[in-house]
Amino acid sequence: MYKMQFTIDKKSCDNADAAVQNMTNAVMEVGALGGTVQLDCGGIGLSLTVKQANDLMFSLKKAQWEAKAQKRGGERWS
Repeated sequence: MYKMQFTIDKKSCDNADAAVQNMTNAVMEVGALGGTVQLDCGGIGLSLTVKQANDLMFSLKKAQWEAKAQKRGGERWS
């Protein structure tokens, strides 16, 4: 079973009933189990099919590219 653990910058929750609304340096675990991709971040879990995980990876790369472009644009005008 594949598993990787890493720290994310910030975890926040829009649900007012959640015990922890905002958490910095939260730990996220990503793994593969039984043909699905599993993500867990402090009690919040996601289970994705391989196709959904592929779509998520594409979206993350696109968002990363956009964030870099925004950062470069902001640095030009500072």
